Amino acid sequence: MFENAGELKYKELLAKFEEYFQPKKNLIFKRFQVLHQRQQAGESVDEFVMRLCAKASACEFDKAEKDCLIRDMLMIGILYNQVREELLQLSKLELDDAIAKCRVAELSRQKAQQMQSSNEASYVPVEMIRAHEQQSKSDSSMKCEKCNYTHYSDNVKCPALGQ
Repeated sequence: MFENAGELKYKELLAKFEEYFQPKKNLIFKRFQVLHQRQQAGESVDEFVMRLCAKASACEFDKAEKDCLIRDMLMIGILYNQVREELLQLSKLELDDAIAKCRVAELSRQKAQQMQSSNEASYVPVEMIRAHEQQSKSDSSMKCEKCNYTHYSDNVKCPALGQ
């Protein structure tokens, strides 16, 4: 392997050592790892695509193959089946278009959830309002010693006052 080691320059010798001791890539396993990626709960579309890109770059595909693989794995691995169905309806789908459509769907889902939680937070059942009114009435009411009626406010003057 190093018959001409005396003739090689230092950088060439270092490169030969690195090549010799570097673990060999197992492309089949690297591709297996890409093919088994799925979007995780709480993971955004962009995070998922970045993870797919990182895994796919170790597979030694050319750009077109890599883009097709990432697009396909995005469709297969995305969490929401409705988005997958919408993507499958398109006859020609490029990676950038698939990413854009997934982002829009993700944003729409987030906004709809915010609207729903906002509506739920502002909804107060009638029973709770009535119970609160009854509680506040009982808290501020007092039985008048003069007329034996219940006055619900301190500023209401009793007609029997001073008699």
